[in-house]
Amino acid sequence: MQNDRDCPCLHIRPAYPEQTTPYKGFNIPLRGYTSLAMGVFIPIVLIAEALAGVVVLVCGNYLPKCKRNYTIGIKLPWTLDNEDNWNKTHRFAGFVWVIGGIVITLDAFLSISLFIILDVIVLLIILPVVYSYLLYQKQMKDMK
Repeated sequence: MQNDRDCPCLHIRPAYPEQTTPYKGFNIPLRGYTSLAMGVFIPIVLIAEALAGVVVLVCGNYLPKCKRNYTIGIKLPWTLDNEDNWNKTHRFAGFVWVIGGIVITLDAFLSISLFIILDVIVLLIILPVVYSYLLYQKQMKDMK
């Protein structure tokens, strides 16, 4: 039998230094290697984040224009019951979503922080709901 130094299997190295097992094939260090293999570096994280910001911006532009329905929009019990609440909530939500889309898109290019994106997403959800509920409470108070 050969000694360990002569064994050809001991000289096999992984294709990428960061990849030591087959399970690390989709690891973060490997995400840019595919584009490098093609000869061009494609910043996929930047593209995905900017595209997400543009999608949020477009949805925010559309929100004030959608009529009351059970499919698209902020479907809370009090928004579905009252046309005025639906319109005001979606006008406010559209404004918030456009600003949020701009912030997400700018963050894609400036790379400020991941926490800014998370904060913006939370605000995109919470602000319209709170505004709608406060509007509902005001409308119930005015009816009494």
